[in-house]
Amino acid sequence: MGNKLINDLTADCQAGSISACVKLAYEYTVGKNVPKDLIKAFQLYEIASQADNLTALFNLAQFYLNGIKDSESNVVVAKNSKLAIDLLAKSASLGCLESHYFLGLEYQKNENLNLQLAKSHLEYCASHNMGKAQYELGLYYLNIENNRDLANKWFAKAKGNGIINA
Repeated sequence: MGNKLINDLTADCQAGSISACVKLAYEYTVGKNVPKDLIKAFQLYEIASQADNLTALFNLAQFYLNGIKDSESNVVVAKNSKLAIDLLAKSASLGCLESHYFLGLEYQKNENLNLQLAKSHLEYCASHNMGKAQYELGLYYLNIENNRDLANKWFAKAKGNGIINA
């Protein structure tokens, strides 16, 4: 079953099916039905991202946030937070809630420091009931704006959404 699935996905991807490219990239990312190969996954997500596929844009951004090393620990894809942010922004603009969350996190980092954008993206996710964003927003209000009341409000919401640390 695994070989037939991979063969079918490969053929469909080569024939131009974006969804097949994304599914095949996933298989290579997790090593399901094929040996794990992040480089092949990256290449397939690049193809699918050209068609503005949300999954591909988001996963490609994750590769740029983390980088990719080969089996000898040589860097194959370097970390590139600017490119990652561009991909996340594009997928967020197309409706990917998880991309908003990662943008909120990235904009809090020193090399990408833009606290207003961080807050805006986290608020967007928190207003859509994303518990981990509510927790991060609580930390933002506690540590950056020093507003315990708002921090506690967001921690309570996060706790209500199953975030244990809240």
